[in-house]
Amino acid sequence: MLAVVGWLWLAACAPAPKPTSARLSPAVAPVTKPRAPALVGGDAWLNTTQPLTLSALRGHVVVLDFWTYCCINCMHVLPELAELERHFAHKPVVVIGVHSGKFDAEKDASRIRDAMRRHGVTHPVVVDSEFRIWRAFGVNAWPTLVVIDTDGSVVAMNGGEPAPGELQAMVASLLARAKTNGTLAKRPIHIQRPRPAIDTPLSYPGKVAVASTGTIAIADSNHHRIVISDADGNVTAVVGSGIAGSVDGAFEEAAFRRPQGLAFSADGDDLYVADTENHQLRKIDLRTRSVITIAGTGRKGERRRAGPAREVSLRSPWALAKNGQTLYVAMAGSHQIWQHDLVAHTIMPLAGSGRENIDDGSFEQASFSQPSGLALVGDMLYVADSEVSAVRAISLTERRVRTVVGKGLFEFGDRDGDNDSARLQHALGVVARGEVLFVADTFNNKIKRLDPMLGSLTSVAGGRRSQLYEPGGLALLPDGRLLVADTNNHRIRTFNPDTGQLTDFALHGLSPPAARGLVMTRARKGQDDNRQPAELLHAKGRLGPGDASLLVDVAMPQNGKLTQGAPVSLVAEAVGAGVALPKKKIRRTLAAGTLPLRLPLVLAPGAHGSLRLQLNYYWCTSGDTAACIPERSVLEVKLDTSGKAGGQARVVHRPRQR
Repeated sequence: MLAVVGWLWLAACAPAPKPTSARLSPAVAPVTKPRAPALVGGDAWLNTTQPLTLSALRGHVVVLDFWTYCCINCMHVLPELAELERHFAHKPVVVIGVHSGKFDAEKDASRIRDAMRRHGVTHPVVVDSEFRIWRAFGVNAWPTLVVIDTDGSVVAMNGGEPAPGELQAMVASLLARAKTNGTLAKRPIHIQRPRPAIDTPLSYPGKVAVASTGTIAIADSNHHRIVISDADGNVTAVVGSGIAGSVDGAFEEAAFRRPQGLAFSADGDDLYVADTENHQLRKIDLRTRSVITIAGTGRKGERRRAGPAREVSLRSPWALAKNGQTLYVAMAGSHQIWQHDLVAHTIMPLAGSGRENIDDGSFEQASFSQPSGLALVGDMLYVADSEVSAVRAISLTERRVRTVVGKGLFEFGDRDGDNDSARLQHALGVVARGEVLFVADTFNNKIKRLDPMLGSLTSVAGGRRSQLYEPGGLALLPDGRLLVADTNNHRIRTFNPDTGQLTDFALHGLSPPAARGLVMTRARKGQDDNRQPAELLHAKGRLGPGDASLLVDVAMPQNGKLTQGAPVSLVAEAVGAGVALPKKKIRRTLAAGTLPLRLPLVLAPGAHGSLRLQLNYYWCTSGDTAACIPERSVLEVKLDTSGKAGGQARVVHRPRQR
């Protein structure tokens, strides 16, 4: 049995079947450090051209992440690991994922590879479908992190989600000690990784929605944006820059982080978004072409509480349903259904104790397991309850929950029939067509028809990857067809329940975002993601009466470079008298020749005062193009109008070095 160094973490996902040892309790100091077992018995290695061995990694701090890609708690750990890798990019630190799949579908290496792309996993992963490595380490829950010291010994192990910064602090401490002891590798091992796949117009679209007007919305999840089209597939708007982050504002500058659930207002003018990995709810105003945050702090919630919507931290909202001024939220990360009052601007848990299971009963007694799809029919809210492969029914008037189909955390399959015999496998989507439900049976690559009164389940579409590949979302079109997010095939399809026909839904005028594959660095507590400290490098030049111009440029610190393809904008305001701004706002997509931005001015004789400039752009630290930093700085530039007629002045801005 491996010893544990006191990590007090959150509860993990459900334990695996037939665990080989009891769950390790925290805060037990080891007398001797046990040697880590060898990483042998895996079926395949991904994100590396050859298997890795702990003996070859001697001198490195190694972090093993035991995970399964269906698990929301495992998804919560991935950003922490990505931040760890960024922080120690040039240090002898190696993260290795050990994928021990829960569902049958998760034992397939090609599916795991798709999940890694979807969640941005860039470190090596060993496929442990037979749980050999899992058993060797005595693991019994997803996720479990194991930290191995530079001498090959296990120094820490526990199940659950680490507190922000906790893992990073532990690794830093081990590196410092190893350097003092002389056991640190002189240089990090080079791990050759395959090239990423060529991008497609859509990337792992998760959810879809259809307005009463026929307008269609698509969560283009891995492009971190929302695509809006008409009923014929003509793209009318793209919301989001394509950079993963949390930024409100105009469509071109807004940022999301792997958004999922969507719900239109009754008039179709507003679109609500479950911004899943930002742990926020956002509202898109299609009239003003702007985005605002309506719920969530941007940080993953730890406590399940009610309060003002912008002050409550949420946990991975995954699906939405709207009724009047109430927005229902499938809060996958807390295993609950929540409700957001759009008038009072409050949010609170509605149903579910927060325990991960499949208990029926009152709202307080019932339990859910990673709810990921919602469909509202009258006063009945249906839930695709993914981890128990179930469809649940919530009576909003009786305040009770019942199971329509599904049995438990480890009861899954691909079987049609009645409630007792029917089985789904990690269903993520549900939609109503009259009194009948259609379910996105995600891991079975199917759509199934469900009669909620009889509990009868019938396969109606899919089964082969060429038809559907892990579909994640469904919506109803005005003509009765279903709109399907064919997630892993990177496309949208339609299904006609009357004819059984499954066809592609072509999108016209859509291309991948110019700035893709970029992620804003996450700020720690007390910092602001959107406003980074910066300095004005210099401003020089004289202007005179008449037509003049101000050039606004950017100078990178030594460790950075500008992010090509990302949006850059300048908003100007004149403070004082005699200054006119023919163009108060400039927006560009950063490319060669974009900078400097030229701001036209018209100066009257005797003009005085200053210009207030809001400059927005993105830059990346050198050698790590996946770490994108948003700069949002306000510059005060005092006007010097003692020059000859017209003229030109220049302002150069430099971001703070990271």
